[in-house]
Amino acid sequence: MPPVAKSCTLTSRRRTRNRFAIILAMSKLRYLVYIAIGALFGVADYHFQEIMPDHYALANWGIWLILLVPIAIYEMRASGFAWRAIVASALVWETAIVSYYFYYANLLRFDGAVDVWGDMWGQISTWSAVALGGGAIIGLIFALICRRFLAKKVA
Repeated sequence: MPPVAKSCTLTSRRRTRNRFAIILAMSKLRYLVYIAIGALFGVADYHFQEIMPDHYALANWGIWLILLVPIAIYEMRASGFAWRAIVASALVWETAIVSYYFYYANLLRFDGAVDVWGDMWGQISTWSAVALGGGAIIGLIFALICRRFLAKKVA
């Protein structure tokens, strides 16, 4: 193989590695943004439940779905992998659950409650199963829907 071709091959390998590093850095940044969105949503949902009347419980469930739909679709379009949309959806819901209960526990501590963490850990573990399982299922559903519509646009 001539030396020029070999150097071109090495250069293209370096470019490929650099592209991979950029893609990896961008996906890490997306996941940090997803964590921030989940944390902010958990605190906002606490206040949303306070202002919402009890007979609008369905609206409270719907607001959690509104959170996941754009994240699952965006992650599916950005990465092209359904499993990443699943992970992103479960991560956002899990972060929202943890931030919701941490915020609630801190509010109780400031009101003078002594032992707030005993019940909180039980609530967090119960709802974490829902967040991870439900987030994964909803992420998969919207990733598959997104994949189907993306395939139609390309074809």
